[in-house]
Amino acid sequence: DICLKIRDMGEWGEDTLFLVVAKNQDDLEMGQAESNVIPKESWLVEPVSVAYIRTRVRMSLLRAPCKWVRASIPANEEARLVALKESCMMDVNQPDGLKRITRVARQLFDVGAACFTLLAKDHVKLISA
Repeated sequence: DICLKIRDMGEWGEDTLFLVVAKNQDDLEMGQAESNVIPKESWLVEPVSVAYIRTRVRMSLLRAPCKWVRASIPANEEARLVALKESCMMDVNQPDGLKRITRVARQLFDVGAACFTLLAKDHVKLISA
C-alpha cells in the first residue's frame, strides 16, 4: 500500500494528507476495508468537482494539529530578565510610557487595539490601550 509506505517515511510522512477518489461505491468499500492507514473521511466517490476536492483539502488542513516548535532561549535572556526586574514595569499597573506607545501604535496602524507584552520568567503582563 503506497500510503503506508509514505507514512513510514518518518516525520515527513506522518502529516501527509491523503484524499482517495474511488470510481464507484464498490471500489470505495473495498479500498476502505483494505486500508487501515487512510481515515474514512479521506475517501471520495466519483464524480467529484475540483472545487469540492479543494474544500476537502482545506478542511483537512484546518483540522490538522499544529506542531509548535519550542523557541530557543536567547543568549542574553538572563540580562533581559534582570533589566525587566530593575525597570519595575512588572510591578506598576499600567506604565504611562507603554500606554502612550500602544496608543500611538493603534493610531499609526489604524486598528482598534494594540498591546505591549512583558514576559518575565514566570508570568506575562499584557498592557493595552
